[in-house]
Amino acid sequence: MPEDLVKDIDDSCSSVESLKQDFLAAASAMFGPGFVWLVTDMNKEGMIKILCTYNAGSPYPQAYTRRQSVDMNTENPESPASSATGTQIGNQFAGVMGSHAPNRRDLAPGAIDVQPILCVNTWEHVWMMDYGIAGKDEFLERWWNRVNWEAVFENHKTAIASKGGR
Repeated sequence: MPEDLVKDIDDSCSSVESLKQDFLAAASAMFGPGFVWLVTDMNKEGMIKILCTYNAGSPYPQAYTRRQSVDMNTENPESPASSATGTQIGNQFAGVMGSHAPNRRDLAPGAIDVQPILCVNTWEHVWMMDYGIAGKDEFLERWWNRVNWEAVFENHKTAIASKGGR
């Protein structure tokens, strides 16, 4: 594991072993389909947190706004954004709204701005066929031992750099 990542884990979670125990305990406790994420908190430089989502839940705080009638990511930038009647919505044009817009920072109430850096799938179909009905913990332990920590560190560095940090 890269030394800088170990430092950030130590600062956030007290130790790598503590992170491992908390992360695997959270994943083991997930009942039903879901994901456990290791995320970089974009408001606290270098802070690493554990986040759980159920079903197809997303760690991205802007995901709540994705339910819209027009997908502004694929709309023609030359045409005005319009309602079902074809009228322009204020002076909003494609490219000024949507998750890829440069001014996109609105969060749902209570949301924190995070960037995922690692994820484990806890859905039963991932581990049950190979490890049996009581084998989830064995699957998680083996999964942890095969994580590419260099890739996790690159994701973490990229998240920090995108916020203008180190």
